Amino acid sequence: MEEPDHGSLEDWVAIKPDIFSNDLPKKKLHFIIAWNPVEAKVAVTCRESHRTVNKKEENSHAGLFTLQDIRGIHKQLSLIYPSLVPSLPNLPQEYYGIWSLFYSTDVSPNICEQLELYLQIALEICGEKLLLETLFGDINIIDYLEDVSELRLRAHQECVTRATEEMHKVLEEKDSVATTFPKLLQWYDRENACVSEWHVAQAELYNIQLQPFLDLRELALTKVREAKFVLQSSELGDRVKLPYNEMFDEWQQQYVDALDVITELYVKYYTDTTEMLTSQRDRALQDKLEFNKLDFDDKIEERLDEIEERMTAERLHLLRATKKLYEHQRDRLEKELVNLENKGDVAAKIQKLEGAIYAQQVKICDVRVDVLREEEKGAKKQLNKLIATAEAAQSVFYDAVDDLASLPPNFSDEVEGAAMSDPAIKLLKNKITSLYHRKLAIRDKKATLEESRQIKLNEQKEDNTQYKKHHALHMVNCLLYVSILYYLLSSKQSLL
Repeated sequence: MEEPDHGSLEDWVAIKPDIFSNDLPKKKLHFIIAWNPVEAKVAVTCRESHRTVNKKEENSHAGLFTLQDIRGIHKQLSLIYPSLVPSLPNLPQEYYGIWSLFYSTDVSPNICEQLELYLQIALEICGEKLLLETLFGDINIIDYLEDVSELRLRAHQECVTRATEEMHKVLEEKDSVATTFPKLLQWYDRENACVSEWHVAQAELYNIQLQPFLDLRELALTKVREAKFVLQSSELGDRVKLPYNEMFDEWQQQYVDALDVITELYVKYYTDTTEMLTSQRDRALQDKLEFNKLDFDDKIEERLDEIEERMTAERLHLLRATKKLYEHQRDRLEKELVNLENKGDVAAKIQKLEGAIYAQQVKICDVRVDVLREEEKGAKKQLNKLIATAEAAQSVFYDAVDDLASLPPNFSDEVEGAAMSDPAIKLLKNKITSLYHRKLAIRDKKATLEESRQIKLNEQKEDNTQYKKHHALHMVNCLLYVSILYYLLSSKQSLL
């Protein structure tokens, strides 16, 4: 038998907090109450009037209530606002069934006036929304329910806030608590716990934010494939395909929009996590400077290395997400350029879009180089550890290089010697060389891109210069023609 999922929110509803709060702006409502002897009920009319610029508008509600109905409404309102209890006037006895043949219920004008006053008091205490919905039954249950998705999002945002506040609290206590090296180690445990809790809360929050757009992306992709299948079919006519053209364009745009939001969320998430790990790394480096170097043992060095490795990994995620974002922005600009309508100053629009596309291409090249640089740093660090472990070369950390010629002269000898006992070192060396060549290829591509852009700008400048020269020559010819014509006309008149 399948066990029930007690953590599931299926078939549950969430009620908004303070659903009966009376914080809406006050309105001027006028209640009119009269006794209807034919129906033996109280007639209640509520009018709300307000002036607009041109005329006076009036909204009204009306209903018939027995005296028992009024007592029941009063009881419901009093359960929410007990201060309303003593406000209901004494209502006369109401007779039902056979007793109504012998006795009649009569409500005097005085009682009606008291009920009007009671409803004004109820309006002041309970508010317009609750009073009118209770009286006239215009209740919209949706107004009282919380959107479950928003509830979950708010709950996760509160978790991130609590984790951030706890982190700030721990950081503020550091100077007073971590006064000795053993106490610093204890404080590190607290810091690690806070950072871990913050990471979990942050990941859950972004997953909640991502999910609707992931679902939209999958739905849009399905619809695009469906439309594409119909449009590519040779057995269907244009009349059948026509709605699928619109469907393809609409869902293709939805797919692109979803991708943009997803990428932006990834960039924001990895920006936050990278900043958190960077600040943690900086604190550890500062501790290393402040405490005796001998006391800063291997255990703390390992912790610092772990933080830096995690920081490098998060930064790689950030750079790759940033590259995707730039690529999406470039693709949007290219699509806009292709679909540019032949209206207005088209040439200026084309130049503007081409300039924006070029700027995005440059940014993509730069971030690709940054990605390779981070990968190279990681590979260098691994190489350093393997060399130290293999004891085949000096334990030296080589910084990332842009030129192989800048490596130490004995670099290859050290690595090759170590590689004889550990093939992994040779693989790392090959990886570093490959990363260098890939960076070089990207920089060459960027240089070619900049050169092509400059050539195009020069051509546009030359075209503008030629156009101005041609325009100026045309104006000179026109002036000359007008001058000659004027001279001829003047000569003709003088002869006459």
